[in-house]
Amino acid sequence: MRVPRAAISGEEEIREICEAFKGIGEDLVWYRSEMPCYAQIASDNFPMGHVNAMIYGPIGLVLSEKLRVGVSLLAPFVRHSDHHHRAKEMYLVVSEGEFRQGEGEWVSPGNRGTLYNPSHIVHAMR
Repeated sequence: MRVPRAAISGEEEIREICEAFKGIGEDLVWYRSEMPCYAQIASDNFPMGHVNAMIYGPIGLVLSEKLRVGVSLLAPFVRHSDHHHRAKEMYLVVSEGEFRQGEGEWVSPGNRGTLYNPSHIVHAMR
């Protein structure tokens, strides 16, 4: 019997999300970001220490021009480049990590935390 959504704790929900990713992981098209203009800010291990995949979007499992839903994975001790783009972003964080917007302090939303990046804001993660 399936437990009703309202009865599932945050940790169980994250576990379900991770299990769902396992089910589609082999079907995702994984790629690395290439941001040469920001490369001096990223850690040296950034090129081989990160991957992204799109679930909904122009190259996702579900094609969409209106919505993008994806996943980013960073290896330990990898710093993503400072960058910005038109798209707004919302993260559901499922492991420890830190995020920064503009010249602000690095913050850690914690496991199961969320983070929002408005359009065009300079941001990074590590």
